[in-house]
Amino acid sequence: NVELRKQAADVRAESLEVSEKIVLLDDEVRKLRAHEAEVGARAEQLQIDKKALLSTNESLRAEVTDKMALLEEFEARFQRQYKSWEEERATLLAQIDAMHMKGSQPNTRSSRSTDDSSHVDQEELQELREELSAAREKEILLLEAYEQLEKDVGKEIDLALSKQAEDL
Repeated sequence: NVELRKQAADVRAESLEVSEKIVLLDDEVRKLRAHEAEVGARAEQLQIDKKALLSTNESLRAEVTDKMALLEEFEARFQRQYKSWEEERATLLAQIDAMHMKGSQPNTRSSRSTDDSSHVDQEELQELREELSAAREKEILLLEAYEQLEKDVGKEIDLALSKQAEDL
């Protein structure tokens, strides 16, 4: 009978140990399942974030492409206007040279006619100089606008790239 009691006590102790082990393993399983759920939720959130970043990336690329197209269009327009101004400048300079040549040639007209002609030539020369000055001012303004546009586009591209880098 003593032996049976000892065996029963051993079985109860072993049963208690097994029960404690089962409780510990059950706690571990619950913790692992909770962690698995957290990891799954985080994975889903990362997928959503990835899609949002890809969308942002696409929109930034489209915006950069649009700005580059605008810049190229502006460059082409600037080149056309610059060429036009250069041609106008050459024409004005040629007219000025012609007037100088005309003014330096001996004139067989009367004194009064020469004075009137000289006065008209001086007025025309002044007008041509003013036109040349205005063309130069336009050229300078266009160059400044072009430089500013390049800076602005550069800043926007840098901003978009840094934003993209931060998002990634």
